Amino acid sequence: MKKIATILLAVLLFCSCGVTCRECGTDPYKIYVKETSGTNAVFFVEMGSDIELELRKIIIQRFEDDRWVVLESLKEYISPEELEFPKKGKTAEWNIEFEDVYGELPTGKYRALFHGNRYDADKKYSWYYKAEFSIDNPNYEKAGPKTLDVTAESHGWNRACGIKIFNNSDREILLSAMWELYLETDGKFEKLDYVRGIGYDKTMLSIAPGESYDLSDNTEGAYGLLPVGKYRIDCRIVFDNDAGFENEQTVSGEFEITGLEKESTSFIWDKTAELSGTEITITFRNDKGNEIRYGEDYFIQKLEGEDWITVEPSETPAFDTVLYTLDEIGDKFVEWSADLSLIYGELPKGSYRLVKTFFTDADNYINGKHYAFFEFEVE
Repeated sequence: MKKIATILLAVLLFCSCGVTCRECGTDPYKIYVKETSGTNAVFFVEMGSDIELELRKIIIQRFEDDRWVVLESLKEYISPEELEFPKKGKTAEWNIEFEDVYGELPTGKYRALFHGNRYDADKKYSWYYKAEFSIDNPNYEKAGPKTLDVTAESHGWNRACGIKIFNNSDREILLSAMWELYLETDGKFEKLDYVRGIGYDKTMLSIAPGESYDLSDNTEGAYGLLPVGKYRIDCRIVFDNDAGFENEQTVSGEFEITGLEKESTSFIWDKTAELSGTEITITFRNDKGNEIRYGEDYFIQKLEGEDWITVEPSETPAFDTVLYTLDEIGDKFVEWSADLSLIYGELPKGSYRLVKTFFTDADNYINGKHYAFFEFEVE
């Protein structure tokens, strides 16, 4: 009996609270549609009590596949500016323009979700109301495509990778400078976690119809040295679908790392290395049509059989953060030296190579971090 009494009390309290309760016949207000078009709907509002109501937002849903779905929108919801509830016993007419939020709507079944606040003495409650309506819009012109013909090619090395986007469509696309990197594990691509924080330019890059863009970067700072394996790069593009909406699309490209490059870069020529005690001096020149850049960093590999194996340093490497530029082609040679003992101690006899990294084509983004190899012998 106590349980039944509790349920009855709850029902009585609900019916006396001033919110919509069709079963109890206590509607303090009614909202129903008068007329509609593909861009707006006119609603009648009838007020049956002195309850104080405030309208905060309006959301439009469409009935699709036996369920109500929220429409894709330019904004989060419709702002109810200048829409006020009438006094008790009065009516009001609300002309709700939804084109700026949802674009022009096609023929179909819809409903408006009205959300707001209800005030009772010093307390504030939330309320909502659903009003269904239909739209007959035979002249509706469907918005532009949801996907575009955009393809990609990816490339990568142990310390850098990139993706080249080809815009094969008839409209401009905007390319995000931030992409995600995945490594294939047990037949599935798993997203790689950053080993440290990463910053990037949030500016969207424009690619005209028929054009392409090579978006590449040094990955060592974000992911560390990439191991051998198969990778995928996901990049986000944005485009206008003719109705003012920004459609998003993910473009992917795959590449594979089979090991450290066996050949040197094509733009470093006449490489020599001379070891004197523990100090090594390398000499090279630029043979590319634009500048190259390099710093103080390097690492050592030893030839074991037919494979070059990276030598573990005896001390944690610490390099000065300087960047050298070599922008001349021809007979200008550059010398660079390092004391190997500071990082590797005493190297045993064998065949070695110093691996040095170079950057090229820095058009806002580094177009790959390439290796050059300088071989030497430890007697």
